Amino acid sequence: MESSQYDVAIIGGGILGYLLPCSCWSEFPDGGWLSLKKEDGLANHQTGHNSGVMHSGIYYRPGSHKAQFCVAGLNNMVKFCEENEMNTSSAVRLSSL
Repeated sequence: MESSQYDVAIIGGGILGYLLPCSCWSEFPDGGWLSLKKEDGLANHQTGHNSGVMHSGIYYRPGSHKAQFCVAGLNNMVKFCEENEMNTSSAVRLSSL
């Protein structure tokens, strides 16, 4: 069996398995990348079957890690979509808790 070396190995083809290389590419632009996934394509399971809603963190306790990560993730996703010319739309949903 032939042996190979890689600088980065990504396991899984969901949203994280897709976005990690995008966010880490600047660290290893000339490095060897290995993607390990059991399916032929990307986002074949839960990632590809979501509602498409990017949440603002409104349902989490203000200041909690979940709320902070949700807001940061939303901002990063909107920025990513803009940089890659992907359409998004904003909607406001108010509900009683």
